[in-house]
Amino acid sequence: TTARVSVKMPELEVFSFNPLHELHASEAKSSLENDLNSWSRGFPIASVRDLLTSRVMDGQETMTWDRVGVVQFLGGSLSDTDAVHKLTASPEMRRASSATRQSGEWARALPKGMFVSYNSRASVHKIGALWALMLPVSKPASAADAWRAQIMQRLLWDADLHAAVSGLDGNNKKAFSSKLEGYEKSGAALAALDDEHEMHLKMSALLRILSEISLQGNHLAARLEELVVALYERNVLDLSDVLLTQAWIRDLASVGYMFPQMGEKRFVPRQATVGDAAGVGGLTADGARPQGRVAVCVSGSAPAEDSIAQSVREHLYSTLERFGFDVFVHLTAADQKSKERGERLCELLRPGDQKNSLHCKVESASGVPAMVSYGAKCLNRFGGNTEDLMREYYGMFRCNEMRKQHERTNKDVGYDYVVRLRADARIQSQVPAPDSFDMAERVVTASTETCPGGSDDAFTMGLTTNMHVYLDRLVFLLTSMCPETPQWSDKSMVSSILKTVRQSDMSSVDQIKVCASRM
Repeated sequence: TTARVSVKMPELEVFSFNPLHELHASEAKSSLENDLNSWSRGFPIASVRDLLTSRVMDGQETMTWDRVGVVQFLGGSLSDTDAVHKLTASPEMRRASSATRQSGEWARALPKGMFVSYNSRASVHKIGALWALMLPVSKPASAADAWRAQIMQRLLWDADLHAAVSGLDGNNKKAFSSKLEGYEKSGAALAALDDEHEMHLKMSALLRILSEISLQGNHLAARLEELVVALYERNVLDLSDVLLTQAWIRDLASVGYMFPQMGEKRFVPRQATVGDAAGVGGLTADGARPQGRVAVCVSGSAPAEDSIAQSVREHLYSTLERFGFDVFVHLTAADQKSKERGERLCELLRPGDQKNSLHCKVESASGVPAMVSYGAKCLNRFGGNTEDLMREYYGMFRCNEMRKQHERTNKDVGYDYVVRLRADARIQSQVPAPDSFDMAERVVTASTETCPGGSDDAFTMGLTTNMHVYLDRLVFLLTSMCPETPQWSDKSMVSSILKTVRQSDMSSVDQIKVCASRM
């Protein structure tokens, strides 16, 4: 239990993690296209082509194995894809889905708020999660374990426990493989298609319900019953599941089982922001334009001049006062001197009003992970300095992650707009208010005519849903997302991603004048 396991990076806009792509990533014969078409049984079928679910990155956090309640073993036939996959997969795809990584080589725990599929055939429940073994009796036998996995994860989080996925060692593979022999026959897959039909229709909605539901019970047994009743009231489970849950709790108590204590850091249900609900033309359901809070993401390396931070306070903060805003700063430092500059910049960027908060992290440049493997084929065609590009992408990603983590842990906080600013960018004139632009289908950037050589990456502003994609471009650095040209630029790739994922684009506006010093 003292050994540690890496924790996946949480994504506020993503409910599920599909581990099969990462599991197969080191297999030379496993193509990207095959990996993106592989998914575990119980994974929301509507999210199969959602790249974020396959490309959620590792965070810098690890946890000890004693905080893991359920472990799903993956590899070979244990990956347990659903009936749709089994009936439609090409031979190449099936081979990719059967790739194996050894236990110890690869294991990932999932953070609170992110679901992962696990099954009854190749999973282990530890004693602290024994209560989570109950299967919903209203569901077909071949699909009940997939329903159970998603429902019980919501309660694992309240007990400060997590689900994890892991590769196999020889003993695990031998122990589990016999359980799958009958299921892997083609006839069984066809029969399972009917059993999984309801799961395919309802799983995405179920994960949203589980992510947003607020439970009030003061101990885990009470919350187990409360959750099952709530799902019965929402037509997800049946009365038979409620009665079974009550009997299950009584039986566990009668044999002396002790439910784990509620964790001090309980799961905070998700809150939808106005930006998430934006519809046609950027209007909300009541016809009003978003007027919500703004997140300011600053990333890069700290400049030497204090006047740059002063330009931000004077020309940006004053505009955002009526919205309310919080500032998230992620800086990389090559040495002690640049680290001190970064810490000073953070203080200079601290908002004057206490209602607006500052969140700052100065990270050693040597500690920035090597992300090249996430898009090696794409990067080979990049017409610029790959190392600088990856460092820039990583900084934006981490800054955005700080923003999302703040939303995740503060249920009353939500951002409708995000502003991204390079740490060395000087704002030349007053920045217009976010609601002065129609940004439903675009993000706006600083005028390219203001500075010599242009300034596409110095300043960007947009709705949170669009800026999430813009800032997390590192996640999308895949062959399938690269522009189809011999060489591509940073701007062309980001534009391609926005069009593909959000049907949006970037546009330069003359009213925003920002220059990057590029020091």
